[in-house]
Amino acid sequence: MQNSTFLSTGSLQFQSTEIRRYDGSSCKLSRLEAALLRYLAAHAGRVVTRAELLADVWNLHPDRVKTRTVDMHVSKLRHKLAASDDQSRILVTLHKRGYMLRPFVCAAEHAPEAA
Repeated sequence: MQNSTFLSTGSLQFQSTEIRRYDGSSCKLSRLEAALLRYLAAHAGRVVTRAELLADVWNLHPDRVKTRTVDMHVSKLRHKLAASDDQSRILVTLHKRGYMLRPFVCAAEHAPEAA
């Protein structure tokens, strides 16, 4: 897929709008969930604030919006990222600071070529 983000952890792969687990299971992501995951992956290992996500993913001015949409989307995304064989948390909430995708998640512009 051109211009898609490819992410890989020990038990998950993400490309475009689908998460594939190495156990063979998969789940679809909404357009916003995929955009959120791409943004978090581009900033993996760093705290990303709700205001930053509202501005850069939702294109909303954070000072003019009172919404829980970021929290709800992060919760849904966290649920979809959870793998039954891997109980470690890939997407963490840092109280009163924001969210962080753990830095061991790798991001690249294109998926690796199939062998």
